[in-house]
Amino acid sequence: MPHFLQSFQSLRYLFLGIGLSFFGCSDLYSASQWLVQFESAQSPRVITQSLQSDFLSVQSQPSVTWLLQPEASLGAQSLAMDSVRFQRQQILTHHKKDSIAVVDNASYQDIVQMPGVVAVDPMFEISIAQQTPALSGSDAELSEDSWPLKLIQWRQFHDQLSEFYPGFIPSESDPVVVAVIDTGVDIDHPDLKDAIWINLGEDINQDGRFDSLDMNGIDDDGNGFVDDGVGWDFASRQSNVNDDHGHGTHVAGIVAAQGQVVQGVGSSLQIMPIKILGQDGLGTSIDLVEAIDYAVLNGAHVINLSLGGNVSEPPEVLNKFFQDVANLGVIVVTAAGNSGNLVSTFYPASSPHVITVGAVNDQKEVTDFSNIGSSLCRQSVGQGLPDKNACVEIVAPGEDVVSTWTYGQYKTTSGTSMAAPFVSGVLGVRSALGFFIERTELNQPIPSYLSAQKYTLTYVINRLFQDADDVGNDGIDDRSGHGLVQLTLSEFLISD
Repeated sequence: MPHFLQSFQSLRYLFLGIGLSFFGCSDLYSASQWLVQFESAQSPRVITQSLQSDFLSVQSQPSVTWLLQPEASLGAQSLAMDSVRFQRQQILTHHKKDSIAVVDNASYQDIVQMPGVVAVDPMFEISIAQQTPALSGSDAELSEDSWPLKLIQWRQFHDQLSEFYPGFIPSESDPVVVAVIDTGVDIDHPDLKDAIWINLGEDINQDGRFDSLDMNGIDDDGNGFVDDGVGWDFASRQSNVNDDHGHGTHVAGIVAAQGQVVQGVGSSLQIMPIKILGQDGLGTSIDLVEAIDYAVLNGAHVINLSLGGNVSEPPEVLNKFFQDVANLGVIVVTAAGNSGNLVSTFYPASSPHVITVGAVNDQKEVTDFSNIGSSLCRQSVGQGLPDKNACVEIVAPGEDVVSTWTYGQYKTTSGTSMAAPFVSGVLGVRSALGFFIERTELNQPIPSYLSAQKYTLTYVINRLFQDADDVGNDGIDDRSGHGLVQLTLSEFLISD
């Protein structure tokens, strides 16, 4: 059974009346829609029957919509057609542990009495983490010599790469995929069209492209999504991932623009466009869960979240979900937020299982708008993701950044939204090189961190922090964490 039930496509997920304002209300249990995690031993049938039992106090008929189910599978076709992209068996094991549903028209008190309930979260609204309106691109474009790429040592990295690893060519059969979960991506943009991920299971004529000839109205790869040749739009429940806002395209360009006009961090990286935010830049935590699940199932190595929502306390279901994703070796990078407040009020930046990124200007100064961590972060950052407080772990360029925009344009904007994809790009490039070295040494493909002997999730993250340029106060601090992200070859030049 696919993890997304088509029969529930008509469910109305946008409930802006709850959204951000819910977390500030006095009655914690007044929401009508909830994310609920159940023990996997409890079957959907038993839980649904419980919802309809006499102890429920609600007047209207409650409903349950399953986002992740214990018995979820990818389908034999997907496994057969896409076996090299990711270690699917590990992901299927992950799905057998998790059972997450949306419960509608039921109270908190009713839900906690249901069998097998592990955690309950109210739905909340999320939005882009962009600080300033986008302006038309200037002459100071994101070229190889632009200030953002200078700050992260982009040119020095490539000079060293040519010297020490002249044979490095990212494998076309095993690309590093960065999922951009956002407002969509302009997949026809001249600087992005060659960087867009292709779902090989939907490429029915096997020409390496997804075009009108492949759109047959059939779920060819059996992953539960029809014609998802380049991604999926969870905001509108369809396969068109084109950006009608601009934010997602800007983020994607920072990661992987091809250098025609602007240069991304990693031109060899593939962008998996996943849309959860509409033209107004708004979405919900429901769509966020489904989008991350899709990214993991379809082989993303890094997930970029330049978005978030205000919360008064950490969402328990989502924290457990992010922990499962981290346990699979998939790195989630998220924007710290732009209110100049503590990261603890912004989610998923406050999750202990993601890398939270603040913004700096061209002088390596943390911007006024960038959210910060608490004083406890000086002791806790870098001690391991599962135990971190709500902290900024690293910073990246995030003020007046030029990148791609919709309709083939280029624009300048600011925000921690712009900082996060620099870190996602650095992680992607370093991962690609790590896989190349492992493949060369072992003479076998390395499709994910799970199969690499050295480049585990913990190792990659620790090296990211260790190689950061210490800015601000000496050592780890609450504003810049470990410092400014660096695209460095150091980890591949020394033995440790």
